[in-house]
Amino acid sequence: MPDFTFNASALGAGGVIERGNVTYTIPSLGSVALAPTGGEGRTVVSNYFSEELSFSHAETRVFGRETSKDTFTTSSYVLIKNLRVLNKLAVGEMRAVVTSERGMTGGDDHAFEVEASYDDVRVGNRKVIPHIDVVLSQLRTYEQLGELLGGRNAARDPQGLAKRFNASSPDELARVIGQKKPVQGSLVETVEGYEPKPCAPTIFVPGLGTVRFAELMLKPGRRRLNLIRIMFGPRKNEHDRDQPFMMAEEGPQSGGPTGGSMTLGSGEGNGTPIEP
Repeated sequence: MPDFTFNASALGAGGVIERGNVTYTIPSLGSVALAPTGGEGRTVVSNYFSEELSFSHAETRVFGRETSKDTFTTSSYVLIKNLRVLNKLAVGEMRAVVTSERGMTGGDDHAFEVEASYDDVRVGNRKVIPHIDVVLSQLRTYEQLGELLGGRNAARDPQGLAKRFNASSPDELARVIGQKKPVQGSLVETVEGYEPKPCAPTIFVPGLGTVRFAELMLKPGRRRLNLIRIMFGPRKNEHDRDQPFMMAEEGPQSGGPTGGSMTLGSGEGNGTPIEP
């Protein structure tokens, strides 16, 4: 008889921050992993505080079981409240859910759902609003991402979608998807809250670094959603210059981190049928 192995994990926060020759480690907080045989897991961390990071509540959950005959559901969930990072970035509440459903037969590109939400996001003293791409959030398979790049089911802005997935054009992204390679993009279409217009999901914050919202990693049989990923320090490449965050009240980069990275709110859920 074939068997099924579950794979799900969730993380509240973790990473490293570099200041010159000194490296500060943010331990993996609120992390939980699902047993390969399924079941449930839950972790809660309350009132965490350090000079670099604080939050009042981080909750993660994972779940996996056979929900109908030869159909297996795997899910991860993460919730973070009152988040602060180096007094530069604050989030009142953010939440993510990643769910997969898979049978014992069929290919690796099985059905999944991803959800992300943000409330009261502030950079410095300014409120910003990450806007979720409703069309992209309705993806159910890896292959459907390719369908958004052209044809009857094309997204409103295929060029912008390709750019969010680090491709120069829809055709380039379509070729990568056709080869079934991993892709990395964002569920957030724009970040509103500064002049002259909303920017892409990646913004540069002076004194902090490059902040990316709702980072989505996909390949057939696997998907992961990171609510926020920060690359600390100065701009890493010219692409960052396309999305500056205009903050007159912010000073220069001096005194801030010089390197490192951090993940805040991450979830993954999938599973694999195992033949004898």
